[in-house]
Amino acid sequence: MSTCHNNNKGKYLHKLMQSLFYPAVVGTAFVLILFKIASMDSASQVLLDTGMYYALALIAFFSLSFLLNEGTEIVYNWKTFFCDFIEVVLIFFAFYYLGFFDGKSTAQWNSFYGCMACIIINEIIWNIFAKTSDKVLTVLGIIVFIVFFIACFYDKFSETPWVWVIMIMYWIAIILFYYLTLWREYLDEKTD
Repeated sequence: MSTCHNNNKGKYLHKLMQSLFYPAVVGTAFVLILFKIASMDSASQVLLDTGMYYALALIAFFSLSFLLNEGTEIVYNWKTFFCDFIEVVLIFFAFYYLGFFDGKSTAQWNSFYGCMACIIINEIIWNIFAKTSDKVLTVLGIIVFIVFFIACFYDKFSETPWVWVIMIMYWIAIILFYYLTLWREYLDEKTD
């Protein structure tokens, strides 16, 4: 369980976010993935759906982010709560723009990339407010923010396969970073 270094208000805001809002949106996104998979005609259709890869990467990333928030000491207050609230709204819209809410097979890529750019910046701001900022992660986030930001204005970006491969590789790198951070925290607790 994470420790909040602030008053009881921060503790209650953290509990509200971690116990209600965050699981509700991420859980809904997970169910939407299952519905979309079930509605597709074949396994090859699932494998060829670029949006599915983004959706799975988002679920993995935000699940690990949730675990990291639960397992580490953070400063939680109204600023971090507000960033988390913005994040759950952005997650919701990311899945909407991927076409998961109405069963469309085509995503609204420009809007999705814009949403992703906002998620990246929000993550960087949250880390600053929670006093968990990491220089490598911040630089990596800024680079990917720039790519997403450009992508949301350039129509041909979504048609280029290497672009989404780079984006997915980024999410895998971030997921590994979070996993290693969790593992380090776990090992530190074991040695104490």
